[in-house]
Amino acid sequence: MVSIPRAPPAVAPEAESSAQVAMRAELQSIREKRDRLRGELVDARVEVADYKELQRELAQTRAQAANLDREIARLSAALDRTRAKARKSPIPRFSSRKRLFGLAQSYAALQLPSVTGCWFYVYVPFS
Repeated sequence: MVSIPRAPPAVAPEAESSAQVAMRAELQSIREKRDRLRGELVDARVEVADYKELQRELAQTRAQAANLDREIARLSAALDRTRAKARKSPIPRFSSRKRLFGLAQSYAALQLPSVTGCWFYVYVPFS
């Protein structure tokens, strides 16, 4: 014998409507929870984006600070070299005796007018 599907037994209209009311209330509660969670998700995504932006800015600031530290070190070293150079040679020095000798000869070769009683002279070392 073949079984014929049958409809579920009829439920009283009052009981059905109270069950529907309960399901609708539950459905409304679930929708409200879903909407609240969607809002929280949007807020969390905004926070993550802000956090990533802050991390990027922090990395840039750290790189700038490192560049400034290197620049300060470079300028400090240059200042130290300049100060040391100033302490070592208060007057300009020539790199070699030959250069000094050549400079003295060029001064001696100048045709200066003869001045009687001149108080200066040009010293030309002969080596």
